[in-house]
Amino acid sequence: MRLRLTTATLARFLTLLFVLLPLGLLRHDTQEVRAEPEQVIKLYLPTMRQNHPLQPSIFGAEINISHAEVAQKGRAANLYWTRYNGIRWSEVEAVQGVRDWTQVNAESIELRYIVSKGLTPIVVVRGTPNWAQLIPGAACGPIRAEHLDAYADFVGEVVTRYSQHPYNIHHWELGNEPDISIQQLAGNGNSMFGCWGVEGDPYFGGEYYAEMLKRVYPAIKRADPTAQVLIGGLLLDCDPTNPPANKSCESARFLEGILRNGGGNFFDMVAYHGYVFWANNRVDWSQHDSNWQTRGGAVLGKLNFIRQMLAAHNISKPVILTEAGLLCHESTTCPVAEFEADKANYAVRLYSRAWANGLQGAIWFTLDGPGWREGGMLDAAQNPRPVFTTVHFLATRLSGGTYVGQDSVGSREGYIFRNAGRTYRIYWTNDTSSTTVSLPTGALVYDKYGRQMFPVGGTMPVGFDPVIIESAN
Repeated sequence: MRLRLTTATLARFLTLLFVLLPLGLLRHDTQEVRAEPEQVIKLYLPTMRQNHPLQPSIFGAEINISHAEVAQKGRAANLYWTRYNGIRWSEVEAVQGVRDWTQVNAESIELRYIVSKGLTPIVVVRGTPNWAQLIPGAACGPIRAEHLDAYADFVGEVVTRYSQHPYNIHHWELGNEPDISIQQLAGNGNSMFGCWGVEGDPYFGGEYYAEMLKRVYPAIKRADPTAQVLIGGLLLDCDPTNPPANKSCESARFLEGILRNGGGNFFDMVAYHGYVFWANNRVDWSQHDSNWQTRGGAVLGKLNFIRQMLAAHNISKPVILTEAGLLCHESTTCPVAEFEADKANYAVRLYSRAWANGLQGAIWFTLDGPGWREGGMLDAAQNPRPVFTTVHFLATRLSGGTYVGQDSVGSREGYIFRNAGRTYRIYWTNDTSSTTVSLPTGALVYDKYGRQMFPVGGTMPVGFDPVIIESAN
């Protein structure tokens, strides 16, 4: 059949196309945020349609205080992922068979804030009600076998409710650090940590967690076939194949237990956590984590272990880092200026390494402040800290781009990315040494905050603080 395109038809088509285009993406609002007391940065914020996410990227942060201001800051930073912890079964169904969804009204409002800013939530589902607890008093712990189907039904209803407008949520994380035992929590069964771990069990309770996955995963997929199911973010305390002195690392066998019991067919992504603690001795904080140092540190060492476990069971699944950051240890005094500057430094390392090593995302803990052990991107008044400025700069330049390759020599670590016709080379050293790199013709050089630097002589010194070099492809 031949179609004849008249001038009138063409005019109607163009008019319709103009109306349907997301014109908000072409306009910009402005907002000033302060990253440091002496520095004012003007951010240009795209006006987005509701539930229209950014181009998928590595950049994310957890939100624990999700009022409109914090969610807007996540949007301002150009984050893609945000983790939200969470929806609790123990609140909704405190009485068996009676589900009171008004108990999560506050959570629903917060999730609407997050989604309305174009962020992509990963929602944690946790909390075992008293009547379903395998370990009495342990809401963070495993579910009695006879109630696993009730839990599956509950999670299926959660997904049905929140996969639709106005939420459109499709990523679900089952528990939070389930590879912890109730003994490790000193009996605190209401902890935000999970406590599915079983001390003395060869696989630390992972096999029973797999039984839960076998019930819950099909229920989630029935409710939303597009849903992505994550294993509860694994703590992975230390390397069981090379344990530090005086540590057994038995809890890290939890993942192996899941896989041995056939759980590999009942999740879509492995989630894990990788924190590091600040020290002022100018060595890379992650690489020198004593619990994972022999494998490459708290982030890449754990990732290496996870992939080794998956490969040993002939399973290939994406991996995502759902909690990470640079923290001030409770036994350490962290000078504010140095600590905050180093959080910005570490953010460059974290997101660059995560992207280069094929992670689906890296989620800083937390966006809101002050955060656990002062780790937040925002301060207690929810104003941006220096790390926020760094993440905003990186995400704005790199989101939607591609990873090209590594450019590391000796103590210098470097990664190359491309986006929108530009090449970005990111370099730093992992100790007090320094080196130089040659600059491409016409290159622009930035420090970790995105402030332009002006090197002379066609080379750029590289030290412990990262530098970002931008040039034409």
